[in-house]
Amino acid sequence: MKRTTLCIFLLIAFVFELYPQAQIFVFHRRPNSIKAFDLNGTLIDTLATDTVNSISMHWNILDNKLYFSNYRPGIGYYLQRCNADGSERENVLGLLNALTDFDLNPTDQMIYWVGAEDKTIYKSDFDGLETDTILSTPESEPVSISIDPEGQKIYWMSYNQGRNNDKIHRANLDGSGREVIIDSLETPARLLYYNNKIYWSNDGDPQAIKRANADGSHIEVLRSFSDNEYPFAIQIDPNTEMLYWADYGSNTISRMLLSDTSRIEVIISEGIRTPTALALAIEAVNIGGTITDPTGQPLAGVNISLSGSVSRETVSDTSGQYIFEGLPKGGNYILIPSWEEDTSTNLSLSDILLVAQHLLGLPSFSSPFQMIAADIDGSKTVTTLDLLQIRSRFLSEVEGRPLQANWRFIPSDHVFQDPFNPWNHSLPSAIRISGLETDFLSGSFIGIKKGKVDFSLGN
Repeated sequence: MKRTTLCIFLLIAFVFELYPQAQIFVFHRRPNSIKAFDLNGTLIDTLATDTVNSISMHWNILDNKLYFSNYRPGIGYYLQRCNADGSERENVLGLLNALTDFDLNPTDQMIYWVGAEDKTIYKSDFDGLETDTILSTPESEPVSISIDPEGQKIYWMSYNQGRNNDKIHRANLDGSGREVIIDSLETPARLLYYNNKIYWSNDGDPQAIKRANADGSHIEVLRSFSDNEYPFAIQIDPNTEMLYWADYGSNTISRMLLSDTSRIEVIISEGIRTPTALALAIEAVNIGGTITDPTGQPLAGVNISLSGSVSRETVSDTSGQYIFEGLPKGGNYILIPSWEEDTSTNLSLSDILLVAQHLLGLPSFSSPFQMIAADIDGSKTVTTLDLLQIRSRFLSEVEGRPLQANWRFIPSDHVFQDPFNPWNHSLPSAIRISGLETDFLSGSFIGIKKGKVDFSLGN
């Protein structure tokens, strides 16, 4: 176990060499450039110059890249990405008719964007290979978009004809269930969903940053601004629950606590002019563990599914280890292993004999995992029917007709109240993690192959 944990830590150390510490990326004009700052506002680097004209940026926690819009006058709109140091810059989506704002969804690994000119909401995979239209908004111009990954909702703001007639809408990710949740807005600029609430900036009269519940109820003003201040881009750091905003009137980047909006701090006031796009590269956490059989032998090739705040999949390596890196702090996660690729039951006469002895009341099982393995039909007891099924599976493999192996996975730290009646309490099949703040490296499981009760012969 010490060696396993050491290997995981070494892998994490390698990952963090590639993953930047928390940074703020700002696009500003005159001259056009993207600059990177630390969270105290100290300039780290200038990533891109001259050829950039951006009004929307986001950091992608899955591939550790900065995604940003880019408008080329007379040519069209692009969505580009690069590393934290500006290297490996490339087009993700090119020559779009319109790109007013976009958001990244780590759960379905899609880009969602809006275009005010063509009044349409689109989506694409992170590489821009598959693009689809979600919905059209002929009655209004969508100007900003934000995604609720866990609730699987799209939120967007639109300009409509007439003063005080702008709106905030929401729909399912496929465009169904569309509804207006806030109407009679004034000069909305940018929209952001976070933790069951929506936040938006108004860069026109009256300038403000506001918040409401996800259904549009209980609107509140978090901060009002003077005539020469114009809040535009907004982002939230989930680690500190601070809201950051770019003000293209005062040429500053500021932040405030969501829990105490009177505590406001200007962190960047020099070196930027007319900032219109803002992104946060948040610090990440990692989830990892080991998959073994009941004897502690590693199981390679087991699929582990991660869902919740982020959805991903991976497989265990030859040492049984797996890891998900670069996950946002504070997230809720569920780990579920499965093994569909194991095509051999690998049963033997010894398995049949041990089950038969157990049914005759003779001592044969010494582990609750053997009880679980013998319960082929899932009846929470071992019966003659289980013995017949194990025999049938064994004969099929002997005759060259192997059946699909059936595996059950249980968290390694599960404690059996009664080792010889493992079903007297429900058997967990997943690990649930709430509000993850530090690395979780104990996401380990024990895999049990149904019918395989003689552990001495391997899997």
